[in-house]
Amino acid sequence: MVKKQTIIVKKQTKNDVMTPEEIQVALKRKGFNYSMIAEATNVTPAHVRNVAKKIFISRRVAKAIAAAVERPFDKVFPEYAEKTPRGRSERRKKAVASLKKKIETAQAVN
Repeated sequence: MVKKQTIIVKKQTKNDVMTPEEIQVALKRKGFNYSMIAEATNVTPAHVRNVAKKIFISRRVAKAIAAAVERPFDKVFPEYAEKTPRGRSERRKKAVASLKKKIETAQAVN
């Protein structure tokens, strides 16, 4: 006798955050898979899988996944919204300020 295994998928509300497993199920329901998103975003399917599983960070791929499952980006990947944007420009400003201090100190010594 073969036992049937029933998978119960919780009905999500608009405020729920999606887990990696729920992302995969939602993609399948919408008719998409990691390979299709990979092709659309010019990355490998493994990269898409790792972004969906929240192992890698890629805002571009994460936005593509959110669009494919037709859910708000911040509900699928809230960790992107929680982080304060600190990019190259902010690091550059700090480095330039530090360099200016070093130059001023060096000029004061001479």
